[in-house]
Amino acid sequence: MKEHLKNTFLGRWINNDLSKEEELSFRESPEYETLKKIAEVSQKLKTPNYEKTKVFSNLQNKKNTRTKIRSIRSHWIYKVAAIAIILFGVFHLLKPSQTEFTTKIGEQLTFVLPDSTKVTLNSNSSLIFSANNWEENKVVTLDGEAFFSVTHGALFSVKTNTATIKVLGTQFNVTSHGTYFETQCYQGKVKVTASKARDIILSKGKAYRMEGAVGNHLDIVDKNPSWLTGESTFKNVPLEYVLSALKNQFGITLTYSKENYKTARFTGSFIHNDLDTSLQMVFSAMEIDYIKQGNTIILK
Repeated sequence: MKEHLKNTFLGRWINNDLSKEEELSFRESPEYETLKKIAEVSQKLKTPNYEKTKVFSNLQNKKNTRTKIRSIRSHWIYKVAAIAIILFGVFHLLKPSQTEFTTKIGEQLTFVLPDSTKVTLNSNSSLIFSANNWEENKVVTLDGEAFFSVTHGALFSVKTNTATIKVLGTQFNVTSHGTYFETQCYQGKVKVTASKARDIILSKGKAYRMEGAVGNHLDIVDKNPSWLTGESTFKNVPLEYVLSALKNQFGITLTYSKENYKTARFTGSFIHNDLDTSLQMVFSAMEIDYIKQGNTIILK
């Protein structure tokens, strides 16, 4: 806990017992404005008027001991209630809020981070970060795929379930689906940190892919990810990942034996605005026959 949030410090502040040095330091602290607002609200809370002579007279006229105890307790209940309200306010004002952006099947979404970095989420993806605690915790958590166009001088990290990417001023793409992970750098540099691998620095035109515990370096020639312009492109990726991308884009159900296709890999693309054409682009290239039954695709 920060020094300014300790009970002894807050008690002395409320009672105006701080030294000039402590008062000056406290006013310059990030939590001063929040606690000042809470103190101002608490001063408006009122307890019932307490007239000592009248209460004493009433107590003497009451022979029932339980009534006396109840009257005395009621005075403390108001104090406890006031303290509880203040503590509740402190908890919610100091608690970092979480901002989450999500996309549905076949949807893309563009937004900006607190440092003006532009982010575009691909379909069926989510990104979470702490909005009012950004300066202390510059981390975003990604599930799915996103393209980052980083504002000049911005520094933050992208956390996935496989690795963490540290921004070094750049434009880059991140894909994280299950045990499949890939980062592509289109401008500047990024640093990739995986749990069982050394830190990897990627510069423009370089990519790093992880399939489970196996990592590989790749080269890229495109200026931006193709999915930003309505086409998903793949280079020697597991077929299962391509099938997942089809489901995220079109919301279809795919029925097939994973055992038959667990080693199959795909190089090619599919478009986002026509399901039938996309199915042909993927499965014709793989020489896989399929049957389409409504929203269900059965691979033979």
